[in-house]
Amino acid sequence: MKDSPLYEVEEPAPQDATRARILDAVFACAERFGLGRTTIADVAKEARLSRQTVYRYFPTRHDLLAALVLREEERLVDQVRKAIEPHAGLRPA
Repeated sequence: MKDSPLYEVEEPAPQDATRARILDAVFACAERFGLGRTTIADVAKEARLSRQTVYRYFPTRHDLLAALVLREEERLVDQVRKAIEPHAGLRPA
């Protein structure tokens, strides 16, 4: 039964894990400093990565903030979908 695909847990690729780590750090910095005052250096320090590593994943601060907004938007939409899924109509949801 353990060989069944239902029981396989896929480990995220190291690149995906690092990307998620950076975005988690941006989120933490944005909470602490605000989006406008968050710098790449702040994010690198929070993620415990070098600035060069952050730049490798996100070439500009704009790219970094855009990726965070997109990730959070996807999370929100997923939560809404899960909330309405069990209901036949939108009104009861």
